[in-house]
Amino acid sequence: MVTDCSRIRGCVCGKWPLRCSYVVCLHFTTLSAYRAGFRTCTHSGDDDTTGNVIHCSRGVSGVGMTPISSVLEAANAGHANPMPMYTRWSCGIVARTGREIIFAAGLNQMSDYLEERVPESITNGLIRNNLASLSSGILAGYFSHVPHNLSTLKLMNPKKSYKDHFLDYAKGHENKLPNEWPTEKKQKLARVYALVAPRAMLVRTTQIVGTFILLNGGIYMMRDFSPF
Repeated sequence: MVTDCSRIRGCVCGKWPLRCSYVVCLHFTTLSAYRAGFRTCTHSGDDDTTGNVIHCSRGVSGVGMTPISSVLEAANAGHANPMPMYTRWSCGIVARTGREIIFAAGLNQMSDYLEERVPESITNGLIRNNLASLSSGILAGYFSHVPHNLSTLKLMNPKKSYKDHFLDYAKGHENKLPNEWPTEKKQKLARVYALVAPRAMLVRTTQIVGTFILLNGGIYMMRDFSPF
């Protein structure tokens, strides 16, 4: 899907981004590996100290994914950001790190937390897992969307500050407010609107929900599999 979007943007902008299919595979493989590894360690840890350390690691595991996702996104932004790849990948990394931490927390802790609270009347383990992934994916998609937008804007135009990017982004919500309202009032409410109901959130949240269901569901079905 990332490469398809790249082709579309290449047709529109007249510049073709770098091919990054290998980065997509690396992103998916690494994400699956650390997810399975943390789950295995959590189940195998018997003492409270080990469990606390593992849960803390799972909470910040998104930091480890940030460089990979940064390279992935930078590879598709060459049409807008002419910086060389070795510096382009770091544009927007602060907001991107926040996004990945929220994503990792939703994929790990939140999914487990919600799965434990699925009604006991639902006995099928895979369905319970999918329902938890659906709920945690919605939450992760909602809370990570603004950091995602800011990281993307910063990647496309690294010379502008995060504050300026957010103010410009919020201006796009002013047309949803009544024209007769004072300008200052519209600006303030548009900023709140941009935080509470950001644009394009539904599409991205749907993608995240699908990712959570695939990863958590796949790991659940392979929970008893051992290659050794």
